[in-house]
Amino acid sequence: MKGMLFSPRAEWELIARESTPATQIYTRFVIPLAALGAVAGLVEASIVGTANPFSSVTGAPAFGALATGALAFVCGLLGIFLVALIIYALVPFFGALRNRRLATAISAYASTPVWVALLFIPFPTVWPVLQVLAVSYHTYLLYLGLRVLMRVPADRVLGYAATIVLCTILLEIGLAIATSALGGATHVNLYPAFV
Repeated sequence: MKGMLFSPRAEWELIARESTPATQIYTRFVIPLAALGAVAGLVEASIVGTANPFSSVTGAPAFGALATGALAFVCGLLGIFLVALIIYALVPFFGALRNRRLATAISAYASTPVWVALLFIPFPTVWPVLQVLAVSYHTYLLYLGLRVLMRVPADRVLGYAATIVLCTILLEIGLAIATSALGGATHVNLYPAFV
């Protein structure tokens, strides 16, 4: 995490030389961070509460807070998986290296700033600013990861990154609708691959 946040070019080069399987990327990186994000969502829903447009701030009952945390965890894992599929599916259109493991690595590691920002959900005065900064940095990390890991030609990498971001926004909207249908627990961001 530290390398991805403070020296991303060197970190992507290091990741390009390793051969960590996708399952280990999930077990060692994605699952622990998704769990932290879920706990932050649970704290925000139960202790801090959410703003209701027709009344004051209200906290969710215990079951609702647990459901929010569980949804945040599942959607976090699902989001990383789906973005990796999008990265891999777009390979032929941008002349990138066809490698599922590297697509998973980009999806997971580029999301590092978003995972870190999720820890600040319980702090409503700081969270919106951090969310914007995290999303911006995520997009930059995605761009760098595509160049280094997927070996995308320089003239195509910006288009590749922009296409992934647009697909991810559509995915975010779909997950928000789905989680809303499951109980309206969308007052926290349930999909940390892209906020």
